[in-house]
Parts: sequence; structure tokens; C-alpha cells
Amino acid sequence: MAKAKGNSIMPPEFNGVLYTCGLRGVGKSTLLSQVERPDLTCYLDFDDGKGRGLDEQLHFGLYRDVMAEMTVKYGRVYKPQQMYEYLDLLLKEVEQDKFTHCILDNIDYIEQALTVEVKRDPDAYGITRNKSGVSNAVTGAFGGPYPGVNQLVSGLINTFHAKGIRVVSAIAHVKSVWGSGGIVPNKWKPRGVERWQQMSILSLVVIPGTPDPLPPAALVQKEALGKVKFNNDSGEFEKPIRRLPLRLARRSLRG
Repeated sequence: MAKAKGNSIMPPEFNGVLYTCGLRGVGKSTLLSQVERPDLTCYLDFDDGKGRGLDEQLHFGLYRDVMAEMTVKYGRVYKPQQMYEYLDLLLKEVEQDKFTHCILDNIDYIEQALTVEVKRDPDAYGITRNKSGVSNAVTGAFGGPYPGVNQLVSGLINTFHAKGIRVVSAIAHVKSVWGSGGIVPNKWKPRGVERWQQMSILSLVVIPGTPDPLPPAALVQKEALGKVKFNNDSGEFEKPIRRLPLRLARRSLRG
């Protein structure tokens, strides 16, 4: 069995999902590439090779340009169902207990693949049907296929954890918010089904740094890293203490 190289620089209690969203080009990938030592990081690139430049500089323990590999295997045009099948192969090829951190950059194509899988056999994921016998995964009613997609996201994350990977960093883009008059300026919503954030120990919105855009800053949407202590003398729990401020001014997540 392969053993993890070197010593992790992540805090020992840092385990779970790190969900990060933000506008394109703001520095999400750069930020998450510094969560863990490069040699302990597995980088799965679903964003047309965008992370290749980072890999050439940092030399990740594993870097896979998934879209390029898919093109070689299936041709220039491939189906989301083939992405689902290829994702299963990728998981099997990640070595056991070799990495502590995995970056999924980004989750859009992953969710497309999971959605197609649920629509292929919605009954297997408990998706109900309407009175006409048509699955809600097809009609879009009552959440459509997404309850099943949430199940598959959980299974995906748990598979990484079973591989010895402590933290899975999920990168998401954002989408515009529409109002009665069209797109609402300076308003947007994070992409991705809710399960990513439900499982997250830390959810960040990456924004440009100030006064310079790089390194990026981040707003903390969710933090499940607070310090909790039981006082044996008083027999009571002390007040929880936040580990992180509401705004991270630096690109480092440690400190």
C-alpha cells in the first residue's frame, strides 16, 4: 500500500469538503492549490486544462487533464454519460493513501455527468413519478433529478475519503441572477447542487484582493472549524471560538 509522502501542512481537524465559488479568473484555483503540499495534492482538471500551468510550476502528486483524456478516448464529441463512466475510472486509478487533498476544478461537468446518470435510471435513486408515470427527473418537478445528484455527490466525496484523502476542494463558478428586467447587475448565485455546501467544513466566495487583485481574498460563507473546549472544572462547554475571520485577506488558509 502506498504511503503519503512528507508531512501534511493542513491542520489535523481539517477534514471534509472545501467549497469555493467566485467569478472566472479571480484566483480560485490558485488559492486552493496552496491548501496542501503539492506532492500530497491530487488535481483533477475538468476545466479544459486550465490547471496545467499550475501543475508545471507546483508539480502536484497527481494531475489529470480530464477533458483532454476524454477527447483521446471518445473523440472530440463525447456524451455526459461517457463522462460519468470515465469519472468512475479516474476514481479507481487514484492510489490508496497517497494523497491528502484533491481539487475538483470545476464541478460543472461532474454535475452534468451525475445528472445524466440519474435520468438514465431515476427509479434507482428514488425519484418519484407523476400521475402519468413520467419521472420527475424528466419533468423537473419536485427537484427534478437533483435529489439523486445529491446522493451521487455524497458517494463521490465518500469515495475520496475512503482513498485516504482528507479534504476535497470543490471549485464552482457562479451564474447571473435574473429579474423582471433581465440580468440584475452585480448579483450572482453559486453553481452546484446543495450537497457540496451541506458537506462542506468551509465555504468560500473568492473575491479580488485589495488594493491589488492578486493574491485573492475570500468571504467566509460557512465555517465548521471553530474551536470547542469542555471545561472539566466548571463542568460546562466554553464559548466556541471562530478559527477564521469573516473575510480572508490573504490567499493562505492556514493561520
